[in-house]
Amino acid sequence: MKKLVNCVFLILAATTWMSCMDDDDPYWYFRNEPAIVQYKDASTGSDPMIQTAYGLFLAPTLDKQLEAGQYLWTSFNIDMGNQPSKTDTTVSNLRYQEIGGSVVKIVAGDMTDAYSDSVRTSVLYNGSIIGNVYFFGFEHYVANGKPFEYEIICNTDSATEKEEKLIPTLYIRTKPLDVAPEQNLPLVSHYGFDMTEFINLYKENGKITFNIKYKAGTYPDGKDKYKPFLSNPITLPVR
Repeated sequence: MKKLVNCVFLILAATTWMSCMDDDDPYWYFRNEPAIVQYKDASTGSDPMIQTAYGLFLAPTLDKQLEAGQYLWTSFNIDMGNQPSKTDTTVSNLRYQEIGGSVVKIVAGDMTDAYSDSVRTSVLYNGSIIGNVYFFGFEHYVANGKPFEYEIICNTDSATEKEEKLIPTLYIRTKPLDVAPEQNLPLVSHYGFDMTEFINLYKENGKITFNIKYKAGTYPDGKDKYKPFLSNPITLPVR
């Protein structure tokens, strides 16, 4: 099970576990996994599916009003001994929550914008990357009742060279949405970032190496205070 830990590091542990009832009919439990909405027939919006880091699965109980490409935070099971289709794998006991997402911003120089708030801790779920979409968890200092949205910036001026390799830095910041407060809003939230442009810019030999920093406050002189992930630099395989 995925869990937001109160320190900053790259999560390396697997987040899905399997209980085999026998060798022929395994029963899989997936807990706290990101997913992306898809449809088997995109032209008609029929046969909803979820794309996960572990494959593409039919999800018949998924709300068909969800748009393809919507990011979700999910828990579900797969009973291989009780599959309605011989060609597709179908999930059962699906529970999900819609989560936000955006595209990485590539900038140079000044990073001033409306995303001026801080987060307490941040984690990258590296075992649950879907294509070029990276999913993060965030813990906030105060429960103000408003959901947050996030940005991740690649500042090309921040790239440093190490052993003849150019290593860029990603900066994470947030801002509360301008909506009415919600009750029982959790301190921990999840978000997905499409990193395609960033990966195309910096990938090398089937891998990408980068640093991540997140805004954790402001110095007395008004400058942003960023904390690095303890796992920096991070190297991940890419297609």
